[in-house]
Amino acid sequence: MNEPMTKRRFVDAIAEIAIDEVVAGEVDVLRHPPGRRPPVEIRARSEWFVGLDPDTQSMVVDIVRSAAYGALHRVLVALDGATPISDRGDEGRLQLLWRTADDVTDLTDPAGEVDLHDLLSELRG
Repeated sequence: MNEPMTKRRFVDAIAEIAIDEVVAGEVDVLRHPPGRRPPVEIRARSEWFVGLDPDTQSMVVDIVRSAAYGALHRVLVALDGATPISDRGDEGRLQLLWRTADDVTDLTDPAGEVDLHDLLSELRG
């Protein structure tokens, strides 16, 4: 039997997809533009990146990682209901549900466990 989905398991999984894999993919494109004739802007970024010294390349990767983290963090803050997503004064609550054949888990349930964005912050350290 699989372990039940928890907020922590969800954040671990989504961070891998939305941060780790995105950063690796973007860095790979910087190092090796895809296709036979990649767009001019992608080739230009690649030429710029590979011309940097290793320390500066590492700093660029850190910036890409920080941007991916920040984007995911803001989405999780909104899912947690900690920031409004509408300026029209709409009252409501977002729900993120994990469904299996036997169960439904509300990963945005405000009762009990820590918020999703706080769990992501813990991952970052």
